[in-house]
Amino acid sequence: MTLHRALVDADPIIIITLSIITPHKLSFMDLPYAVYILKCSNGKHYTGYTTNLKNRLIAHRRGEVSFTKDKLPVELVHLSLFENKQKAYDFERYLKSGSGISFRNKRLI
Repeated sequence: MTLHRALVDADPIIIITLSIITPHKLSFMDLPYAVYILKCSNGKHYTGYTTNLKNRLIAHRRGEVSFTKDKLPVELVHLSLFENKQKAYDFERYLKSGSGISFRNKRLI
């Protein structure tokens, strides 16, 4: 695991844990598909998928995402990066399932 500081609008907002799920070593910039988990101000979690993490975090922060707009501020608590779009999509779907929520709570956050 590697720690990175996420920058949104040039302000550091959170330290995130970066989990790279790939069979071989790639750089951060080579992994365009992200699955992320946000912790909302009411304690609920939001799981999402994006190809542009910076813009998506800005949208959440500005209240432009319907699920999180009334639950601000949000905190990025997990980030998984993928080189394969289908694997990222499948992982997001899994994390939203009953067993995926249990996995998230036990292993990711």
